[in-house]
This record gives sequence, structure tokens and C-alpha cells, in this order.
Amino acid sequence: AYVFMPYWSVVDDAIARDPSLRPELVATIDSKVLGEEVLVYAVNMDGVNVYLLKCDKYFKVEGMVDVEGKMVPIKKEDVYRAEADKVYSQRWRRTPKEHNTHPLNAETAIFFSNAALTAMEVLHQRHRPDAIVTADWQTGAIPYLIEKSPDFRDKEFFQGSVRMHTIHNLAYKGLFWINESDEAFQRLRGMLPLEEDDYDDRTVMNAEFYGNVSLMQAGVVESDIVVTVSPQYGEEIQTDEFASGMEVVFQIKEPLGILNGILPEEVDPSVSAELPAHYADRPDAWDAKLGVVDAPEGKRINKAVLRAEYGLDPRPGERVPLIAFWGRLIEQKGLH
Repeated sequence: AYVFMPYWSVVDDAIARDPSLRPELVATIDSKVLGEEVLVYAVNMDGVNVYLLKCDKYFKVEGMVDVEGKMVPIKKEDVYRAEADKVYSQRWRRTPKEHNTHPLNAETAIFFSNAALTAMEVLHQRHRPDAIVTADWQTGAIPYLIEKSPDFRDKEFFQGSVRMHTIHNLAYKGLFWINESDEAFQRLRGMLPLEEDDYDDRTVMNAEFYGNVSLMQAGVVESDIVVTVSPQYGEEIQTDEFASGMEVVFQIKEPLGILNGILPEEVDPSVSAELPAHYADRPDAWDAKLGVVDAPEGKRINKAVLRAEYGLDPRPGERVPLIAFWGRLIEQKGLH
């Protein structure tokens, strides 16, 4: 297995913290399909070859982005330029829950999809992939390009590869407005490429989504298998309550639900390197030799460390509950 991802600005920060992650330049791609030079770097992480595609025009995100005449500052940690999308959505969305994608972000996603397919063929000419796995709207263009683009659809290299698209979050669909007179739409249409049938609103199984092109829906429609993060979620998104407008598409595609996995060594409180105190429900003699304490004592120690780390007042006492939340502050997480 091998992985393709953009060489985001923050990659250099990660390398500075851990020099063992420094990748090696393995190829330079300058094709008419891309129109931009792409440097391909490789690094092995946990036995998996990871290819980083470097093109500063798209993947160096720090700076200012023009959103309808308003300059929006983007931090390099915001690799998807979410702030630009937020401002852009306020201008163009038709409903309060709709998340529109700034044209630069849609263009970045489509460029990466083209670059990944091109690099895949260049680097692995003799080893055609058994499966090509994509996820969410950011790489939804990949199965679409394999099926529709004259640059990829007729190539033997991609014939026989199973296209599998995974869905984590349906709220963000990679939407950009269909407007024949808009320069940004014409540019994106050419990059995909889109024919009129591909965004005909009389057809369900295409890239059109209520007056927009959806990169998420394009990926779902042109995949052989659609996968969700659990069997229950796979069933839920076939209903109008949870499908965010795509229920008919999912009823046709019948998603496969695979429960999200975990790494026990990272979340097991008896061994996790992230915890100050290791604990177990019933620690035995061997656990005791390793410093594992019983659960109430371990939780007490960890709670005290956490309170101190965040400067919380310790005076209320140990019996006062400490509630933590890790996630995005949005309606999907139950926050209104």
C-alpha cells in the first residue's frame, strides 16, 4: 500500500520537530495534464510509503485569500483554508446549513486529484493498483477523473482497479456554484472536466447537487464501493434525516459500513504514553511492577495534572466532575 498527500506548509514544521520524517525527492512531474511542476517526495512511515506532492501554488496556504473582494488571512495550519470557505459560504449559500467551497479550495482539490493519479502512474508503471481509496470531498474528483477524464479513463494502468470512496462527514460536500458566465466555474469545469450531462439537474447520479457541483457526490457516484465509518452510519445516510440531501444516491449505492478502528496501545490507559499515570480496573502483580495503579487512583492523578496544565482552580476538590470535549464547535457535534 502507498499513500499520496499534499506537501502542505506544515510538513516542514513536522520535519523540524522530527528529522527522521525528512522525505526524499524521487520524481519531478511536469505534464500538460497538470500545467504546473510537481515535486514528488517519499518517506516511509510505519512501513507505509507516503508520497508528498509539492506545488507551492496550491499547497503553500499561508497568506491572504481574496473572497469576493474581502482579504481573509489564512494560517498555514489551516490547510483547507476553512476561513475562506466560511466567508465564501456566508455570501453564496442558499440555506443556513450549506457549506460552499471557495473556488481556490475546489481548484486545489481537483489539482491534487490530477497530480496523484499522474504520480501514481509515473511511480508504479509495472504495478497497477488493486484498489484506489479516496475520502470525502477533498479527493472525490479522483474516481470521477478515472471514469470521465480523457487523460485517465482509457489508460490500461487504471483498468481493473476498484474505486472505493470513504465518507466521514457529509456536511462538507465540496460545493461550487454552477454558473456558465462565471470565470471560476469555467476553470473548474475544465479541470475536471465537466460535460453538461455531468451537472444536469434532471439526473440524480451525476455531480450536480441543487444548483452546485459537488466533489463529494462526484466521488460517490463514480466509485465501485462506498464506505462509511460504521454500519449504523451507512444505514442512516440512506434516510433524508441524515443524508444531507444525498439519500437517493446512497439508496442506489448501498454503502458498506466498516466500524472505525483504534490503536489499543494509544488508547489503553494502562500503557498509553500520553498519560502521566497508567491505570487498570484490576491491576495484577505484574501491572504493579510496571507502575500501573487501580483506576480511581490513576484517574485522580491524571485529573490533577490536567487541571494544573490548564490553570483550573484545584480548590473545588477531587469529587467535582471534570468534563472535557474534543471536537469541532459545530451543530453536527451537538453544539448549537
